[in-house]
Amino acid sequence: TWTYCDRAAGAGADGAEDGYQPANAGQLTSTPGPCDANPCAEAPPADCADAFTVATFVAPGECAVLDGAAECSFERDTVDCRVADQICADGACVDAEARPGAGDIVITEIMYDPHDPLDDVNAEWIELHNPTDGDLRLDGCTLADAANQNTLGRLVVPAGGYVLLGRSDDLDLNGGLVFDALFDFGLNNGGETISLTCEDTLIDTVTYDDGGDFPDAQRASLSLDPASTDADANDAGARWCLGQMAYFADGAPHLGSPGLPNPACPVPDAEIDWCRFQFPPEIRADAGSQLTAFGLVYEAGITDRTDATDVDPGVRGQAGFGPEGQPDDAWTWVDAQPNPAWNAAARNEPNNDEYQATFTVPAPGAYHMAYRFSRDGGATWKLCDLTGSDDGYAPANAARLTSLASPCEAEACEAPPAATCDADGLTRLTYAAPGVCNVVGGAAECTYAAARTDCSLDGGVCVDGACRNGFAAPAAGEVIFTEIMYDPHGDLQDSQAEWFELHNRADTPRTLHNCVVADGANEAPVVGLNLEAGAYAVFARSADPEVNGGLVPDHLFPFGLNNDGEPLTLRCGGVEIDTVTYDVGGAFPAARQASLSLDPAFTDAAANDDGASWCLGQDV
Repeated sequence: TWTYCDRAAGAGADGAEDGYQPANAGQLTSTPGPCDANPCAEAPPADCADAFTVATFVAPGECAVLDGAAECSFERDTVDCRVADQICADGACVDAEARPGAGDIVITEIMYDPHDPLDDVNAEWIELHNPTDGDLRLDGCTLADAANQNTLGRLVVPAGGYVLLGRSDDLDLNGGLVFDALFDFGLNNGGETISLTCEDTLIDTVTYDDGGDFPDAQRASLSLDPASTDADANDAGARWCLGQMAYFADGAPHLGSPGLPNPACPVPDAEIDWCRFQFPPEIRADAGSQLTAFGLVYEAGITDRTDATDVDPGVRGQAGFGPEGQPDDAWTWVDAQPNPAWNAAARNEPNNDEYQATFTVPAPGAYHMAYRFSRDGGATWKLCDLTGSDDGYAPANAARLTSLASPCEAEACEAPPAATCDADGLTRLTYAAPGVCNVVGGAAECTYAAARTDCSLDGGVCVDGACRNGFAAPAAGEVIFTEIMYDPHGDLQDSQAEWFELHNRADTPRTLHNCVVADGANEAPVVGLNLEAGAYAVFARSADPEVNGGLVPDHLFPFGLNNDGEPLTLRCGGVEIDTVTYDVGGAFPAARQASLSLDPAFTDAAANDDGASWCLGQDV
């Protein structure tokens, strides 16, 4: 016996109490599972189980639900390619083409600088050529630059054929090219090394540059001359030229022959198309000074590529000067360099490039100046005057240089300065003639090399440009404090205008070198200071008379003097030579804007301890 139960439907209608009502029944909606309508109807493509075995899969596969999702498994079968003396590549048995050896594949074309409307990220490419008579496979080989490398998949270069490697397979972005393989690193517009390596063997490498021997290739490929299709010959920039055929013509044309044999590089004209001496047309300059001359050049297909100076390995420029008249063997020629600041549009010189050369102005006299340019690396030259080369070179149109006698001509630099002491107080510096003369601000300026003598080797120090040997350090009381300025005021600052004075009471000189002066918390070494018998030395905070009160100190010290009083000490070799402990408000006078001055009647190390022996400084 069964009782049917539906859902509760309100008071008095709970479950079976009011009988079973279909309207109150529970609801179940059944949806298809992940494996319904078997998603495993198609087998995946074959692949390689190893280098010689093709793995295939049988459909339909078996479907299982894993974590709510369908997962397919297929029965697997294998084919041994060695039965047909083949290998497995990309899921198929294929003939085993040979692997390349060194030089068997040659890099023959490089597009490193596509430009508007194309860009580097999508439109760079590299062409490889197989010059051998057999097919060569590159799968597993690496294409690399200095910092990146890509491993190539199944790729065969037919005998005598080409393959094209690019950045993007989007025809709308890459210039309309179909690439045989892709690489994911950029080609440096400033130059870099590209290499192909197979099984640790370097097959070919090219190191191109931008502005050196290789042509400057914007919107054009670097194209290897077919006469130089060799892994050694393609190392030389002179074997490359710019691509010549337009493979992309939407907007600005891009030139090259991607995937096709390269056309022969054009043989350059024997002479440059046009040139002109640009600046200066006339100048007076001191003999021995430096002068920079500028020249303009035009060569179709080279200087008209951009508004900047378009460098080409075959184009050379030189500035020259010589006796007035037609240039001959007596002229001096100096290599010119591309002017990096040149802008043809800004200078209203469309299609022209500028070169500059710096040379030393020759001996006094009158000279002509000219430029000359070559298209073939210097084998053939065209002369240029101020009116340009169209009408040939005429001395009447030459630039003019008047070399003036240099101020150094009359200055022999035969008066070296007196000997001095180095800042270490131990080294004597002497100067010998002749010195070196340079023109500075239109005047001769002599510099003399310093010869260094170490006075300390003989136990001495350097004083006033001389080594002083044998001076004894003072004994206690022989050198004493005789004056102290601890509180400059008004326009003078403590940090710049404090000073004190030491006096040598001995009847022979004393050296203070390696002694120290100290206050209660600080000390400073004395370097290279000697005191003659009866002499005085001023120690100051600053050497600048503009801020120290007009003093010319004998030595500097770095610490401040306390306005409320403190001890000042001179020690030599650990021996206390003299100490004065001044105070303010005690026996010593209060000394604002005046020094503490020791009465000469009390000039000894004991008497100067008593404040009553001191008074205020009296001289301004």
